[in-house]
Amino acid sequence: MTDTPSKPFVERLRERASQSKVGAGGRNRAAFLAVKPDVEAALADGWPVSQIWDALVAEKRIDFSYVWFAKFVRDLIRKPGTANPVLSSAVSIAAPPAPIAAPVEAPIADTPPDATPAEPRPRPARFHHPDSPKKEDYL
Repeated sequence: MTDTPSKPFVERLRERASQSKVGAGGRNRAAFLAVKPDVEAALADGWPVSQIWDALVAEKRIDFSYVWFAKFVRDLIRKPGTANPVLSSAVSIAAPPAPIAAPVEAPIADTPPDATPAEPRPRPARFHHPDSPKKEDYL
């Protein structure tokens, strides 16, 4: 067997990704996956994504833009198909509110069969630009 290095596996992956010739998206994704457990814990505590990103950049644990960070949070943590956000274990989930009763609509008055349908409204005349305008039209 081989000796296991002293650094955690995630740290070794981060170093390997930063040294490889992979595109920026791959490096950013690898850096995000390295901090994903911390991001999940912070989201569970109710911290906003922007403040989590700010702290990780200040600690130099990630070095990519907020747009990439928010995309990774959306795609890798919140998963777009699920409607339930990450909630803290301290937050109690309340029962859903009672449904609102549908408004009662007044019945539509029956029109007598011999009534004539209303005539369609006449279309307004189109605007005409006269060649020689009359001064009294503008006053």
